[in-house]
Parts: sequence; C-alpha cells; structure tokens
Amino acid sequence: MLLKPVLRKLLTLSLIVSLGGCKKSENSTVAPPPLVVDETTYSTPLLASAPDPWVYQKDGFYYFMSTTGGNLSLRKTAKMSELSKAPAKVIWTPPPGNTYRDIWAPEIYFFDGKWYVYFSADPFCCNGHRVFVLENSSPDPTTGTWVDKGRIANPTEDFWAIDGTVMEQNGQRYFLWSGHRETADGVQRLYISKMSNPWTLTGPRVELSSPEYEWEKKGEPDVNEGPKC
Repeated sequence: MLLKPVLRKLLTLSLIVSLGGCKKSENSTVAPPPLVVDETTYSTPLLASAPDPWVYQKDGFYYFMSTTGGNLSLRKTAKMSELSKAPAKVIWTPPPGNTYRDIWAPEIYFFDGKWYVYFSADPFCCNGHRVFVLENSSPDPTTGTWVDKGRIANPTEDFWAIDGTVMEQNGQRYFLWSGHRETADGVQRLYISKMSNPWTLTGPRVELSSPEYEWEKKGEPDVNEGPKC
C-alpha cells in the first residue's frame, strides 16, 4: 500500500534526525577525570644515614654494613624494613698500634664455610688507601673472632685502591676495585683480577673502565668507583 504524502514526510524527517544524532555521538569526546595530585612525602624507612651501604643475605638473615670511618659495624635483621631496629655491633676495631685510618666501604661475604669482610683503609704508607680482608670462621658473623688477612693486591701492581668487591662467575672468583694506574696517577679507574682464594689475587689486573665522559670528570679527581656485581 502507498504511504500518504504527510506520513512519508514524517518518516523522512525522523530518519534525518536519527542520523544527525548518530553523527554527533561519534564526534563527541568524554572529558578525562580530574588529575589527582598526591602531595604525600616519603622518607627512607631504613636508616637516616649510611654511606657506602652493603647488604648480604644468608639463611633468612640480612647482614648490613656501611662506612663508619674508624671501625667495622654489622647489623643483622630478618627484615630489611626493620633495619633501623637492628643494633649496630662493632665487629672489628684496629688494634692498638695498628696503622689503619679512614676505614671505608666494607662488604661482607660467606665463602667456603667462612665469613669475609673487605674494606678500604689508609695504612699510613704506600701513598694512601688499599683494600684489606678479615676472616671469621663463626657461623654467625656477629660473634667469633675476626682475623686480619692483610692487604689484597698483586705485589707488582700494588697501587692506591678502594671499594673492593667480589664477583663469582662459572666457578671462578674475581676481585674488582677502583684504583690508580700507577703511584703518581690521580685518575680513578675500575680494575678486575682473578682470585685464588678469598684474600689472594692471581693477577694480572685488567682495566675495565676509566673516566671519559664529562659527568665523570666533575671535580677532582676524574673518577670511576664503587663497582658492584
């Protein structure tokens, strides 16, 4: 049956309005939610100050060390979030007559059934700092006796050195540190050497890096330091 002219006009107008509505909907955008700025400030939950921090984990406990300057202190905790509650126990102080000063950057490890601490110190000789090793056979490093194993260095390349750290790779241990190429050289470079035991280098040392970018040459000396594995 043919539609009456008036009915056809109403249907046509309805269709135009519907299409116009669809087109408007497609082009419309939804306003993004307002940006919420969190003005809360946060502070470290660990320690207020702890230069040169180092953490070693063994048997459910974390052992924490940092630079104190005149001795070696150790914190033991089951939770790093509660580090500030763990007492800092002095595990080693240079004995009377010992020439160690400016004790920096200690690191603790457990190798071959014993504990070892590597630290940097100035022995009042040899043009400044070197890296030294202590050994403790106690199962708990906060107890027992720490034995000074002496300086860790290749005798033919025994120059200024700090920030000693140990890397284990494919059954071989390597010692890394920041040091000078020679006695009169003030530039700090990173070096690596094989180890025959926790206190002895088999050498020779190999240079890993030296300051080359502008941000490595700000101040005096030009420096690469603090190697970590």
